[in-house]
Amino acid sequence: MGVLLTALTIILNRDGIEVAPFFNIWSYGCLFFLVLSTFFASITYTSSSYDLGVSPKIIEDVEEGEIDSSEEFNDEVTELYKEWIVHNRNMGDFNSYLITIAIASAFNGIVLLLGGGALGLSGYENEGIIYLTFLVTSSILIFLDWVIWNADSFYARISD
Repeated sequence: MGVLLTALTIILNRDGIEVAPFFNIWSYGCLFFLVLSTFFASITYTSSSYDLGVSPKIIEDVEEGEIDSSEEFNDEVTELYKEWIVHNRNMGDFNSYLITIAIASAFNGIVLLLGGGALGLSGYENEGIIYLTFLVTSSILIFLDWVIWNADSFYARISD
């Protein structure tokens, strides 16, 4: 992605190339999907704030004598680990949905960036064809996003 943006910047900074053709529906779609991808990736990254391991509270309880035996300590730690395992499974499920959206959005953004760049470089100005190809490409991207979203169920069907 960085290489594509760098190449686009170099091309746009050359004399004789107009910038206006690069601002088109494809470029705006690209910007939308890249921002969406960044948003969902950041939510995925920051959503797991649950502390794992033996908490300071348990250590304090042991030091203060509130946990009387090693059996009681083991029961307390076992219960905490059960909660952590359930929490981790739930966070994994949640994050897998978010990262799937982030990846599909990045894919869409890259496709639209290439289309917007090609359109800008070509100088093609027939708006009807531009919007039609954008609509067709968007329809294909919606289908591919659906395939990406359902990849797990497709895999489950073929692996049985």
